[in-house]
Amino acid sequence: MFESNEEEAFSSTTETLKWFQVYPNDFQKSHMSFFLIVSLFLRLSQFILCCFLSFLHLVMNKKEGNDIDISQDITLVTAEFGLIVIGAKFVLRSNYWTLLMQKIIGLSKYGITMDLKQTIRRCNKISKFCTAYGVAAYFIYVLMAFYGIFDCLRINDEKGIHEICRVVLPTWLPFELTPRGEMVLFALQAISSFSIPVSAVVIPFLNWEAAQLLCERIRHLKELSQLILEEKQVDERRQKMKSWIGYHQEILGIIEDQNSEVKSCMGHMTLISALAIGCCINQSFSNYNPVGALCTLIGWIIILFFLCDAGQMITDNTESIAEAVYDMKWYEADILTRKDLLFILIRTQKPMELDALPLGTLNYALYLMVTDDSRKNLGKYSTIRDLITKMNETKAENFPFGS
Repeated sequence: MFESNEEEAFSSTTETLKWFQVYPNDFQKSHMSFFLIVSLFLRLSQFILCCFLSFLHLVMNKKEGNDIDISQDITLVTAEFGLIVIGAKFVLRSNYWTLLMQKIIGLSKYGITMDLKQTIRRCNKISKFCTAYGVAAYFIYVLMAFYGIFDCLRINDEKGIHEICRVVLPTWLPFELTPRGEMVLFALQAISSFSIPVSAVVIPFLNWEAAQLLCERIRHLKELSQLILEEKQVDERRQKMKSWIGYHQEILGIIEDQNSEVKSCMGHMTLISALAIGCCINQSFSNYNPVGALCTLIGWIIILFFLCDAGQMITDNTESIAEAVYDMKWYEADILTRKDLLFILIRTQKPMELDALPLGTLNYALYLMVTDDSRKNLGKYSTIRDLITKMNETKAENFPFGS
């Protein structure tokens, strides 16, 4: 298992995931059974209290033709359902992610450089920042939802409707609740959904952290390649070449395992990101929790960046191995070594990738494709002042002063 230690790879990330019941403390059979039951029960409660009730709110208000803003309903049904599914899939495959992390840590048998140590420390610090952002964004969202209760109650009086106001998320129930019952529901929604935003950021970060460490290993591999032909003894050179090839093959095998896990747990997260970013932008101009929507929007942009940047790093670094091999003084080597280098060059012609089902490959092109649509939606506002003015006008239309 991974203890909380700044010098240990994946330390902060796994510790956060344990706190939010996405990663087990122990992989013994008895503990795993309890962990799976608790985690899946938590995801089921999140689905019912967050997604299903918001879906009912969306459907019933459209059916009855109520003049109620449903932008947050669309955001929740689109985004949180996907995040709950991703969290559940990560829970079920947590043992595979553990094996992947252990393989990456196991590469220490080839040596540990100062750059690798600095990368580990940097990743642990970024992991803590991501956790802090997820917690802060969630509390801002809940706080804004609490202040929105008073506006909701006023609209109920003005329009003569019976909207459930004392809740964190838009909710519809087939029966009326007392004010005390609504506050109980508020507390249940706040507690059950607490882990969603944090795990939503930290799970993609785990993939990004793995990519960072693997790319650092590739850089170390390229440094070693320049030392092979400096060995004058043929037998020693052959031994170093054999060790280098084993190092290379082990890195590529780990990347293949990572790609398999990404496709299983996170590949479709890019599609959810594209939908969620658009919904969050729409909600930002609505009257329902625009500040919370802005925090959620930033979170989704961070999530998408972690996914796409990890894929781009893997592609660029695996592609650069061929250049490092070509830069070796192969023309001074013996015939057998040249043949080995030729086979290595053939193997390195096709860079590794991380797949983003169903949108293709995780890279910067995908990131730009998703964010460019968002930029076009905001592009009609030439300045930040225009954007703020529009948001104020929208709010004034829904909540006129003195009403």
